[in-house]
Amino acid sequence: FTLMALKAIREGYPDRTLVLGGVGAKGVEEKVLQLCPWIDVIAVGEGERTGPELVQALKQKTDLTRVPGLVVRGKDGTITRTPMRERVQNLDTLPFPAFDRIDLSRYQGYGLMTSRGCPYPCTFCSVAPVWDRVSTFRSNENILQEMKLLKERAGVKLFLFQDEFFVCSKEKVLSFCRDLKAAKLDVYWKAFGRVDMTDREMMEAMAGAGCVELRFGIESGCDRILKLVKKGFTAEQAITRVSEAVQLFPRVDAFYMWGFPFETMEDFQQTLFQMVSLRMMGARILP
Repeated sequence: FTLMALKAIREGYPDRTLVLGGVGAKGVEEKVLQLCPWIDVIAVGEGERTGPELVQALKQKTDLTRVPGLVVRGKDGTITRTPMRERVQNLDTLPFPAFDRIDLSRYQGYGLMTSRGCPYPCTFCSVAPVWDRVSTFRSNENILQEMKLLKERAGVKLFLFQDEFFVCSKEKVLSFCRDLKAAKLDVYWKAFGRVDMTDREMMEAMAGAGCVELRFGIESGCDRILKLVKKGFTAEQAITRVSEAVQLFPRVDAFYMWGFPFETMEDFQQTLFQMVSLRMMGARILP
């Protein structure tokens, strides 16, 4: 659907260069360009440096293959992958989003990223490969500055940390919770966690620092499936962790998926049983 929508845009603006980026094309950039002649360029990875250089090259009508971090279709139809661009190692060097271009008063909450990348090898994930499964982080001070700015400017009191790897280590989470409480921002927040990296002490600290929702990507209630998709934990661990979490947070989410090529009906029934069990405990099930 997205590719066809882009085709319609291109037909409406035939003189424009159409650039695609983000998760969808990761790993299949050449195939997308071959199948979709209306797409001219695919940006790979982070865009803060690639984007401005690409725009400048387009304005000056210079050779796009000189810009790192792109896959480009030439006028003769040949497809060229330019050198990979080096990752931004210190995320604190990036400016905050252009909040002056957004009417923040129209929103009840605000999504915020404290890190980039996840090192885990879950076979179904399309996001971790975008970051080459390497994580980079913002400092607590930098995160709190953004939260304070949003609260002062727009009265934002609810933040959703969108990171795949917010719960990256117990030490980091506990440190953030201490600094957030010390800042006395009086805000609420939600975050994603991992079953095998979260324990009761960490969850108690999160709840005490204003976390009102913890989300777990469990995916399956069957150990065979969890092992095949390389989740890194067991069905029993998931049940134990969620049963603790529902005692501490107003809302706990459990995400599931099914339909893996190697999944049987018996595997699915185990997942269904776990979904029902966790829902009876008080978790919200998101299949």
